[in-house]
Parts: sequence; C-alpha cells; structure tokens
Amino acid sequence: MSKKYFFAITNIGNEKLLKTEMEFRYPSWKFAYSRPGFLTYVGPENDDFPTELMMARVWGESKGKVKEFPKNFKGFFLKLDESWDWPTTYVIKQSQINLGSQPLMVLVAPDEVWQGELVPQAYSLGTVGEVGLSEDFQAPSRAYLKMLEAAKAFALDLKAADKVLELGSAPGGITTYLLNQQLEVWGVDKAEMDASVLANKKYHHLNNSLEKLTEREYPKDVAWVVSDINLPFKVVMKHLTPHIQKLTKLKGAVITAKIEKPTQLKEVLKIKHELGVKFKAKVLIKHLPSHRQETALLLLFK
Repeated sequence: MSKKYFFAITNIGNEKLLKTEMEFRYPSWKFAYSRPGFLTYVGPENDDFPTELMMARVWGESKGKVKEFPKNFKGFFLKLDESWDWPTTYVIKQSQINLGSQPLMVLVAPDEVWQGELVPQAYSLGTVGEVGLSEDFQAPSRAYLKMLEAAKAFALDLKAADKVLELGSAPGGITTYLLNQQLEVWGVDKAEMDASVLANKKYHHLNNSLEKLTEREYPKDVAWVVSDINLPFKVVMKHLTPHIQKLTKLKGAVITAKIEKPTQLKEVLKIKHELGVKFKAKVLIKHLPSHRQETALLLLFK
C-alpha cells in the first residue's frame, strides 16, 4: 500500500500535546520521527492531510531528510533555533515566492535538514514557518506579543475607539497593545497594573475577578472581548459565556485556552464546537509563536 508523509512544527516543549492531538483527531496518521519542535507522521495514500491543528504552527507534506541539497531549489528556509548556522555545504538564497503552499527547508538540528511542502493556511502571520513577528515594543509583559500575533494572524478589524473588555489584564501586556491601537479598554484583574497603563485615560481598571464580574461594570456596547487568564479553559468559558451572551454589539472575542494536560485538548475542541453552535459564530483556532502550553480561539459574530 502506498503511503504519504506529513510534518508539523510546534513550539518547543509542546511535542507531547501535539502527539496526543494527532492520535485522537487523525488516528490513521502514525508517528514516525521527532526532534524538538518537529514531528513527522506516515499515513495512507488516500488520506487527506490534517486541515486544523491546535498545537502546531505549520504543517504539510514531508519529503524526508535531505542528504544532498537539491539543485535549483526555489522555496523558503526555516531554522528551529536561530542560534544555529546552516551547514556550510548549503548555499542559502531566499526566493521571493508567495506565502501559502510553498517548498520549505527546515533545519531541525545543527546538522539535520528536512524538506517539505507547506499546506496553505486560511489565516496566517505571513512569515516563513509562522515564526514570531519582529517588532520593538515596550510593554509590561510578553502577553503583548500574543495580541500582536493574534491581530495579525486573524486580521482583526480593530477600529480606533472600539471598546474592549479584557479579562486578566494585569500587568498590562495585552492592554498596552490595545491602547496603542487607540482602543478603549475595561481591564478586569485584582492584580496590580503597570503604572504606564493606569496613566492612560483610555484604560478603566475593574478591580475584580471574572467569577464576580457583573455587567454593570462595563459598557453595553463593548465591541471586543479579550481573555488571557491562567485558568483552565473550561472554567474561563463557564464564567465568560454569560457576559458574551449579553453583549449585543460584540464583533468578536480573542480567548487564550490554557492546555497544561493532554486530556484538556478534547475539552477545548468540544467547547470550540459548542461556542460555534451557541452563538452562531465562526470559531477559529491557532497556535501562535509566543504561545507556551496554550492556543488562541477567535469567535467572530455575524
């Protein structure tokens, strides 16, 4: 029987979560090989490649380990660790081709290169291998990068003066990004906010927890909900869903789903489906470069 091969790239440290996801979502694909941040699988010739993965940045057809660099290769090059150098026998010439389906060379170890073909993604950061966006920024936390990447990947329609309800705002990383886009933010957190955020007139601090938050504390015309709370996704959505239901002007919600245990993967997928049905919303999911054991969900309301 003919076979075909598949690769996926995740953030280093999430290999076990990605393996578990592949096992229950795409059981006909069998694990073959791995390096930190890089996994390969083998499957039947007539099976489609996976179309969605919670715990992978990019994926596609694997063409195997490169023993000899192909002549006239036109594609992209990706290092899983920026401190590594490409083997001296390789002549690296970055080709200018459209992002999407693209030939790719991946340096998975200092002396190990794999070749593949990326599967096009409907929403993307537009960088080779979906690596992080390079931007100089000053913010109280790295959560700034999560929001920057989510806004770019999901092409969020953030308008100046949109009102945002942000859950888990301290110390102000995501808040800083939102304020920089001229949005007005109601931030919910009992922890201390950074002084630079508190000094901004477009920021309103709600010294409360999600569990005790009431609808009287924020405007009725909130356009966006953003949540990055260090609690299980199931718990977050239990308390957040009633607020989403009452916000009739809501454009969308960007929610970080923490996934610390493999058993939570099925839980996140189940809730993702339920949210789409309950709100008649489009629900997208994406593992971003700045993520650790987590992924991002976007709810878009019609």
